Amino acid sequence: MNWLESEGWNTLFIDGNHENFDVLNQYPEETWHGGKVHRIRSNIFHLMRGEVFDIEGKSFFTFGGASSHDAQYRTEHQTWWKDELPTTSEIEHAYQTLEKHDWKVDYVLTHDIYRSHPLGNKYTCDMSLYGDGYHNVPDFLESIKNKLDYSYWFNGHYHTDEVHFTNQKPCITLFDRIINIEKVDDFINEKTGYKLDN
Repeated sequence: MNWLESEGWNTLFIDGNHENFDVLNQYPEETWHGGKVHRIRSNIFHLMRGEVFDIEGKSFFTFGGASSHDAQYRTEHQTWWKDELPTTSEIEHAYQTLEKHDWKVDYVLTHDIYRSHPLGNKYTCDMSLYGDGYHNVPDFLESIKNKLDYSYWFNGHYHTDEVHFTNQKPCITLFDRIINIEKVDDFINEKTGYKLDN
């Protein structure tokens, strides 16, 4: 983090499913580019769940989190945190945020993916480990997928680099690759042979 803070760019991230949420949630919360963040360092920000950020004229809806398929073998507050899944209030906040933005954004950034995606059933989730008030991410994302007007959806939970189309909209799963957002159409063409008409 010292190196990232010394550089001349902002580092932005959404949470996954192996974060130390006890530590992450202790960072100061503030509003940045229209959405709530945890400020980790002067130029390092955790983009919180259910927010929309306006960055360089583009809108980004963010929703981190995913379940750990091996949670039963992990130790709570050491190698596993229930907060990897969203709470009812976080989901309600996401719906309210999207409503305020007329269900339209340029980009969707999630860690997990919607249920009907080919990867959406790769891992099973034992919800009994989490208790009441927590929700499965793919089911929530499925509930917004068809209503939300977006151009690109990015996710990263599945350790692969690939593109899938839903309703003629690209969903880009990234693991090893880093994509310049201005060249995302080139990546889509490379992976699928499909050229978007933007």
